[in-house]
Amino acid sequence: MSELQYNMLFSDIDGTLMNSRRRISANNRRSINEYRNAGGIFSLATGRNYMQTHSLIHELGINIPVILCDGAMLYDPIREEEQVLASLTHLQGEQILEEGHLISKEIYVYFACYNPIDRSHHFYGVDDLPIIRQFCAQWSYSFTILPSFRNIPSTAELITAVIYIADLNATEPFHDWYQKQPDLYGTAYSDQFIELSAVHATKGHGIRTVCEQLNHPLDRVAAIGDHINDLPMVDLVGCFASLANGEMEVMDRANILVRSNDEDGFSDFIRHLLNL
Repeated sequence: MSELQYNMLFSDIDGTLMNSRRRISANNRRSINEYRNAGGIFSLATGRNYMQTHSLIHELGINIPVILCDGAMLYDPIREEEQVLASLTHLQGEQILEEGHLISKEIYVYFACYNPIDRSHHFYGVDDLPIIRQFCAQWSYSFTILPSFRNIPSTAELITAVIYIADLNATEPFHDWYQKQPDLYGTAYSDQFIELSAVHATKGHGIRTVCEQLNHPLDRVAAIGDHINDLPMVDLVGCFASLANGEMEVMDRANILVRSNDEDGFSDFIRHLLNL
């Protein structure tokens, strides 16, 4: 059997490895095993945190670091350790809050935090909005309402600021502001939802860090994803695939296009990597 050209693969989870019912098909599971049997190393690159991902990590038998929180964190399944790669300072959090409120009183700011003391993940906010409750329930976040953001524990790492813009007239001014901030990285999921993180908190930076830790060449890494938070992987890895259900920009920049996540497009990419 010839050596794999791309012998390390990072996969997004939601919309990629999982179908729309949030299940990993038997075909995709079989493809992971085939890739490993051919000498490939498999891991995940996800926007989820450890609590939202740990069962999959163990279920899939992953034994190299997993990229979490869109690259803000790594989890090493061998050492059973989480590592924060990039987080917002509490001062940056205050600045995001202040600027948001200056632009519009209907810009609501929440923080997804990690506390290294007890390895817990929490979602903090001062405004109890139904749409945020729904968001937290969907992604299994522990949501805590605080009287003030100054009540966030000082030991908490501010992994991501989640911005909800109820006033659509404020979307463009807020975009203009954060795009001018050299120490912030923004991902706009819609006109109303934006995630802000430290500038190096990307899946691309996460892959680079893992490869440095394992002394693995980036040009032998492949990745697959569907959403705009996967774009930082595109120009970094040797081969990037987008699924047919992907965002248009992701599909346009991908090296390979495969079928949708409901049609086992992930498995198609494995077959491509295995030259089948």
